[in-house]
Amino acid sequence: MKALLRLRFAHKPATLSLKIADKELITPADASPLEVDAVLASTQDGVDVFLNATWPENTPDTAITLELEPDGLEARSETRWSSAGSLDEVITFSWK
Repeated sequence: MKALLRLRFAHKPATLSLKIADKELITPADASPLEVDAVLASTQDGVDVFLNATWPENTPDTAITLELEPDGLEARSETRWSSAGSLDEVITFSWK
């Protein structure tokens, strides 16, 4: 299933990795927002998105918002905050 993935951030990460099913979708982060076409195996049991980012020293805690919109389904959005210059999250999107 095709999907559109959008990523927004307030402060540009020094490193960024975003994966679905072990496939790297975004690296590096050049600008916000980023949009990427993705292919999902299925949305029936939810979609796990693996997000890892780091920021330069002295960057305040900052937010990353991830939006996933599979074809024919409503977009879902999740926001996560960094802590001490890093973020390492598994975000699960589900449609019922």
